[in-house]
Parts: sequence; C-alpha cells; structure tokens
Amino acid sequence: MTASDPRPQRPAPRRGKSSARGALALLLALVLALAPSAAQAKPGPTPSKEYTSPPLDNGRPAPSFDARAYLVGDLDSGRLYVSHDPDRRLAPASVMKLLTGIALVDVLSDKRKRYTARPADSSVDGTKVGLMEGNAYTVDQLFHAMLMSSANDAAFALGNAAGGQDRALGLMRAKAKQLGLTGTVPMTLNGLDAPNQSMTVHDLFIIARAVVDSPYLMRVIGTQTYTFPGGKDPRTKKKVKPYEIQNHTKIVGAYPGGLGLKNGYTIAAKGSFVCAVKRGGRTFAAAVLSSVPNPRQPCMDLIGWALNQRQAPEAGTIDLSAARQSGSAPPSSEPAPSDPAAPQVGQGPGDKGAATPAAGPAGDAAAIWSTAAALLVVIVLIAAVTVLRRRRRRPEFSSATNAGNGADAPSGAPGAGRGPRADYDRGETTEDWDRED
Repeated sequence: MTASDPRPQRPAPRRGKSSARGALALLLALVLALAPSAAQAKPGPTPSKEYTSPPLDNGRPAPSFDARAYLVGDLDSGRLYVSHDPDRRLAPASVMKLLTGIALVDVLSDKRKRYTARPADSSVDGTKVGLMEGNAYTVDQLFHAMLMSSANDAAFALGNAAGGQDRALGLMRAKAKQLGLTGTVPMTLNGLDAPNQSMTVHDLFIIARAVVDSPYLMRVIGTQTYTFPGGKDPRTKKKVKPYEIQNHTKIVGAYPGGLGLKNGYTIAAKGSFVCAVKRGGRTFAAAVLSSVPNPRQPCMDLIGWALNQRQAPEAGTIDLSAARQSGSAPPSSEPAPSDPAAPQVGQGPGDKGAATPAAGPAGDAAAIWSTAAALLVVIVLIAAVTVLRRRRRRPEFSSATNAGNGADAPSGAPGAGRGPRADYDRGETTEDWDRED
C-alpha cells in the first residue's frame, strides 16, 4: 500500500480483548462454583396467606397451613394429636398477655381498686383501649381491656398497678418457672417485639391450662362486649362518654363450646393464636405461633379435627400437673428483673445466641446470601459481556474519538425506602387482621 492509499490504516489489535476473555472465563467458573450451593439453598414454596378449611371428618389428615409451630391436644390429659415443632422459640405477640394475666391476677386481688393513668401508659405502641392521663380505672376494667381487645396500654397500666414494669416482669418470670415453661422468656407485658423475648407452643398449651383454671380470667375472656369508661380528655379538656369494646379473639359465641383465649400479631412474630373448646365434657386446645394466614380458623379447625377423630394418632403428651397445682396462685418468689440471654427467637432450645425476633427460619439468611452472591456474579458477567459486545460493534477502522462511548457501570443503587408504619387497629376483621397489637 502506497502513501497515497486513501484507506485508513487498521489499528493494532486491542490488548484488552484477551484480558476480557480471561475475566469472563473466571466469572463463568465462579458462577458454576456457586450454582450448586445456591440450588441447595433454594427456598421452599412462597408462604401463602390463603387458607381454606379442609374436610375434618374422622380419618382425614390434620389441617395443614403455613405456620412455624402449632399443636392441638386434650387440655385435660395433655395428650397431643398433632405437634409441629413444639419447642421452637418464637416471638409470641399478644398471646404473652395470657402469662401477664395469670401472673398478676392474684397480686391485684382487689379488682375494684382504682388506678390513675399516667402519660407512659398511653405512649405505648400498638392497639390501645384509649387510657387518658389523669383518669382513674379499676383493675377489673384494665383486665377486660387487655384480654378482650388486646390493649397494650391496659397491660402497661396493670404492670404499674402491680408495682411497676420490673416487678410485673419478675412476677411473670416466676410464674413461668412455676409452670415449668422451658422456652418462654417475657420481656414485655404486652407481647410487643423485644430482644430475647420468646415462647413455644408447648408452653402456650400449659399457659392455656392455667388460664382455664382461673374463674376470673375465664369470665373476662368469655365476655364478648364490654362498656369501657370515658372520662376527661387531658388534651381537649372535654368529657368523653363511655364506649363499647369488643372481644378480638371471636371464639366465644362463634363456635359451639368455644371458651376463647387469645390472638396476636406483629410484623416479626406474624400471627399467633391459642383457642380452647369444651364439648361433651372434653376440653381441647390448639396453639399456633408464627402463622402466615390468619391463625384463627386453622386453630379452630385443628380442634374440630381432633374432636372428630375416633383413633387419632398420638403426638406426645404434655405434663399439665404444674399448671393444675398452681392454678392462679401467686409465685412463691420473684426473680431479679434482669434475665439471662435466651436463644434467638426462631431457634430451637439447644441453640444459643441472643436476640431480636426473626421473621424467617434461622437458615434463611445463609440461603439468601448464597443466592445473592450467585446473582451478583451473574449481573457482573452480563455487564462484562455487554462491554465486550459494544467494543466489538465499534467500526473496524475507527479513530480514537469513540473511546468514550463504552458502557459505564451504573452509579448508585435504588434507595432502600422504609415502608409505611403499621396501621394499628382497635378491632380485627378477616381482611385487616395482620396489624400489630
């Protein structure tokens, strides 16, 4: 080719092509190495909020639903018909209020005693009955608000009436020890999420027995509607008329022989429920923790199924002697308010580690990180291939003026915005049950 040849000269081969190919090969090897672990960590089916009652006839299998722990059994003998992970420590939500009730019911023996509400009572989170600072309420009214409408302000007030939050928690821990509860650690009176707080369905079954043996608590729990006193609003200085509160558990009056007990929900704990039914001289109870669907109907279906079985399979027996002996008697001693670290919520009783309520199984974190790592490698691989292709698409005979047209890595990432705060309710329907109480 002569100097007058109008064709541009072919540039020297790009040295980056071989290095890019080497990088791609390395990334491909990483993907293949991570693929098996990611496949092994693949989560199961997505939990569903949908639940449809199955046939409960004799000989049918027990109802199945998305919950991390549940059981059903004879509350008189302790015989279990179905038991799924009974000793798993989980966040309890408002079913903790049952332990609050049996721990404080005899300490606050005068149910007509009046308690004057404080600012701290109404400042608690979650469902409230509407205590107004400076107004007086009887112990009986506070028990109705706590156990019927799951009022967190009433639970807090009862703790203050019993001598303060620390003393009330001490009474709860002593009662738990007296009942032989091995997986229950109360850290709040109302059951709202707190570090180290836990409960098991095994323990919840025992608590149900103790509550059923308390005539006063069962009278409160069996109340469907109740007129709560008004008073003077400290902000507006206006008089508030008495108003009606309802029983959120919705067992009494809705099911033949339904005794009621307690419901609960927080975002971390999911749905919790314990229900009891007495038919034909037999008392059955079911307990559910960490349920994705509203646990009320599954809980009642477990009991309905158990009552229909002529030869139901045995799933073990729970010793209820301590619950029967203690009844609602006050504990003999009160431990110090401090509490040793409990296994992490969501772990089994043999696991160690402290802490906050977990929204998923303990093994989920490893699966998520393994899958995320593989996904990140794939994204990087795609980006590298894109860069290589763009380079190949450049004009075969080009000047250096196109050097800035390569694909740049995206700068920044989508913001991790916080979702709206949970909308707290004063009641509970099938549609809006999943709100913190």
